Amino acid sequence: MQDTPDSPGNTTGTTVQKVFTYNGFPIPFVIFMIFALAITLLLALVGNLLIILAIWKNVSGKMRSTRNLLILNMAISDLLSSVFNIPDQIRWLILGYQVLVDGRVGVIICLLKDFINTIAIDVSLFSLAFITIDRYFGVFFPMRKYFTRTLILTIIALSWLIPTVFYTPKFAIFNIVSDAEGQRICVMNVVSVFKDVPQYLHYMLAHFAIVQVLPVVLMMVLYPSIAWKLWSRKIPGITHERTRSRTIANNKKITMMFAIIILSSIFCYTPLYVSFYDCIYGRPIAICEWKYFNYYTSIAALLFFIPLCINCFIYAKFCESFKRAFKDIVKSFGSGPFCCEKRLFRSKSAYEMSEFGNISVRRRRLDEDLPRTEGTIGSYRLNCGFNPEGT
Repeated sequence: MQDTPDSPGNTTGTTVQKVFTYNGFPIPFVIFMIFALAITLLLALVGNLLIILAIWKNVSGKMRSTRNLLILNMAISDLLSSVFNIPDQIRWLILGYQVLVDGRVGVIICLLKDFINTIAIDVSLFSLAFITIDRYFGVFFPMRKYFTRTLILTIIALSWLIPTVFYTPKFAIFNIVSDAEGQRICVMNVVSVFKDVPQYLHYMLAHFAIVQVLPVVLMMVLYPSIAWKLWSRKIPGITHERTRSRTIANNKKITMMFAIIILSSIFCYTPLYVSFYDCIYGRPIAICEWKYFNYYTSIAALLFFIPLCINCFIYAKFCESFKRAFKDIVKSFGSGPFCCEKRLFRSKSAYEMSEFGNISVRRRRLDEDLPRTEGTIGSYRLNCGFNPEGT
């Protein structure tokens, strides 16, 4: 007797599909995505917290440069994006579009997720754009300082204010409604604020072009000029060959570091943005009509989160000051609040020139009372993670 869809012997019926799929995805795919997102979240939290702590603690006294303040700004935005968006992507894989919290609180959570996701990307791109401008002036006009601390703090404030102003029209369009299956989902009622859907699409395109595309174009224009200048110039004011070579090598490493961060960000952001704007404006590629569109968006979302967790490793690879700061922070967790590891100052003056020389009279007296190390003339021991010889 031939099996029917409802007969026990049928292996292609709905029962098998329910067993081996979850929320429209095969269970192995869901498990893989949740595991990958969880690892990404862990690395993003640890990496960005390390960057924030390294600049905030400022053990070496060199971590609060104008460039590093922009890096700090980017790390804060990446941390916020990680906390709000990666767990929400895991929730989507498990529950679909169904919200966990209903009512006004649910609407606020829905708004915050979209707001943080949008603002975090905008802030990161603004920070990278101004880091690029800082590198440009540093390479082409090395004898002048254009970016003062006050100017950088103003830029950081504007990097949050400008995207927020662009986002303001979307504050009133979120709502929670019931879908055809009775599930409560978060939706955007764009006609409650905009005249019609085309007007909303024009607003989205303007936001994308001004706040996101413009910084990327600026970086793509300036970085080739920076690279050409670094690989072909002689630094004015430096005549000693060894000093000149070391300065050029350091500038090349820093430029390469930020170039990798920018290129990786563009590479990881592009697939999700392509699907989003193609689905809105439709036709060039028609990604929304693909059979495996949900798989594409899931993997594109995972790729979108990768830049949130790799910047820490890029800084550690190319920048010695960040590498030492990260090591000292990790070691400090097992050594108490004031002790990271034993390091040597070659002389008392080296200690006095460091920021530790002005911490407090009590700390100075303690350090001066420490015994000299055998075999090292005029050396003083200090329990910290600062190596004054490092760059």
